Amino acid sequence: MSKGINILLSFILLPTLFLALMVGFDLNALGIIEGVDTPYIHEIFGGIGILAGVLLFWRAFRRWSALYIFQSKEKFVWIGASTPSHIGRVRLYLLLEAMFFGFLSLFFFWISALTAVLAFVFLATALEAIVFIFLRCNTRYMRAGIIKNGLVIADRDLTFYYFSGLKSVSTQNGSIYLEYKNDLCLSFPVHAINQEDRKDFLNHFIQAVDKKRVFVSEKLKEL
Repeated sequence: MSKGINILLSFILLPTLFLALMVGFDLNALGIIEGVDTPYIHEIFGGIGILAGVLLFWRAFRRWSALYIFQSKEKFVWIGASTPSHIGRVRLYLLLEAMFFGFLSLFFFWISALTAVLAFVFLATALEAIVFIFLRCNTRYMRAGIIKNGLVIADRDLTFYYFSGLKSVSTQNGSIYLEYKNDLCLSFPVHAINQEDRKDFLNHFIQAVDKKRVFVSEKLKEL
């Protein structure tokens, strides 16, 4: 989900940055951009700011709500914590994300008063990432779990790996690969599971998979 939102934001941001530069330096381009006198420029930046804000709010909502899914322990057959190394990677990605959105916020504050809405949206996004790092990037919240019909991993986002339609399960380079009947192939790193919980996880994971229909590599037990 977050990946899809990030791609959509990229398509929105590229033309927006170009437009902001044209307006900030009061330049004309393409026959329709007339600097600060571009028709409906207030509405354009306002609309883009609202759209970006909605997308980023939805992403943040999913990020925070994902960590509470493990409170309903009765739904899970197994729950385990993430490793410190995996949590460290998540912190690094979030820090880079906060720096990126912080830079965007400074840019839109600096380039023009007309882009203030965008500046506030990206500033709020950067602050959200920093708060998440301090309050939620720990083994208490970042976990993995197995339910009847799939695997759940909660870190920067909530990721489901459904058992329905699964064709084979194999391992390579420290990751578990799930291949589905529609040629979809998903993977997740084993280091997302705490070393102390890994053996128990693999036992429950293998038991949860329908081995009459799904090929399970023997190498899985060696992880």
